[in-house]
Amino acid sequence: MEQFFGRRTDNVDLGDSERTSGIATFSEEQKNGLARLGYEYFYPLTGQTIASLRDSGNRFWSSWHNGDKFEKVPSMGAEVALNPRVFFLLRSNNKNLSNQVTMISKFSEELRKEVPGVVAKMGEASDYSELAFAHERATGVRLFGRDYNFGYARTKTPTSGSFVALAGDFHGNGLNVDYFHQDDGSDDVWAVPLVVPEAAL
Repeated sequence: MEQFFGRRTDNVDLGDSERTSGIATFSEEQKNGLARLGYEYFYPLTGQTIASLRDSGNRFWSSWHNGDKFEKVPSMGAEVALNPRVFFLLRSNNKNLSNQVTMISKFSEELRKEVPGVVAKMGEASDYSELAFAHERATGVRLFGRDYNFGYARTKTPTSGSFVALAGDFHGNGLNVDYFHQDDGSDDVWAVPLVVPEAAL
C-alpha cells in the first residue's frame, strides 16, 4: 500500500459518483478522500479527439496522425483526478503493455480500498492529450514536460498492427503523440493511471 499512496485514510462510506451532462463526476466525499491521498486537481474529459484538440488551438508536435481515423477516437466523458507529484506509476517503465495494464489494475484495486467507487484505468491517446492541455491551461505546467523528464504515457489506442499510441514529450513545439510496439518497453514509456469515478467504466 505505501508504495502507491504513502499513507492511509479511514475506510468510510464516500458516497456515489454520478453523471452530469454526460460526464461521470466524483462525489464530494470521493474528492475529499482523493485529496487526502494527494490528488489536487480534477479535470473533466469531455469527448475531445486529437483532431478537435488541434483544431481548437492546442499544439501537437507530431503530424503523422493528421487525417487518420486514429484522430477521431474521443476522450472518455469523465472527471479525472490528478496527483501531479505521483503521475507516472512507480517502476512501470521498461515494461510491455500487458505488464503495464496489470500494474494499473493492481493500483486500482488498492485505490478502491482507500476511496470506494473510484477506479484507475489506462486511457486513450485523446484522454492523456486533453488532460495535458487542461493542466497546462490551469497551472502553466506541462504534464510530460520538463518537470516529468519529457516522458510518455502508454495508451491502449491501437495505431497499426501491434503498435499502440504514446502521448508525451511535451516541449516547446507541442505535445508529441507517437507509437510503440505493445511487446516492448523503454526507460521513458510509463503506465499512467487515470483515476476516474466508477461510473466512467
